Amino acid sequence: DTRFGCWLDCGSSGSMLAGFKVDVSHQEQERILSEVEAWYSTAKEQAGVEWLPLAGIKNFLFMDLGYEDEEEFEDAIHGSFEDFLAAFPHFEVKQIEGKAMLRIADAALAPSRPQKLTLRITSSQQLLDTTFLKDGNADLELPHLEFEIRPIAKRQIDTLYNHIIRAVDEIEMHA
Repeated sequence: DTRFGCWLDCGSSGSMLAGFKVDVSHQEQERILSEVEAWYSTAKEQAGVEWLPLAGIKNFLFMDLGYEDEEEFEDAIHGSFEDFLAAFPHFEVKQIEGKAMLRIADAALAPSRPQKLTLRITSSQQLLDTTFLKDGNADLELPHLEFEIRPIAKRQIDTLYNHIIRAVDEIEMHA
């Protein structure tokens, strides 16, 4: 079974993944999400914890991503780190004994039923304006171009144009 999973933002307002209510570049967003998910998975595997304190992750991230301090990091994500993560459907953030804690929904970590989502492209501008998350197990089919992007085992958040360009570059590199 091939899983097709993505969240779409077809607007041209510049908002990134509107369903997530976050306005941060998709590259930065992907990096933050990947790091948080890696921390969570490691902690759950090695220590068996279900809730992970956010303070350590936040400190690591703002330093690793090159921000001068926590304030600059939160300016870049347009709010608190807790609010940023809470905007994503697979993260749960809550206060436990006065500390901000994170849990990733088990359903987000488990394989889901295959789905097919369809997006009709009516203008070339949509290639740049449409940003979506392609699950690592998902196929991306472009039937009118007779082109398909196969799963690569890693989630990607990018514009439709960049998904296509990356696939073409991979083909050229291995052809």
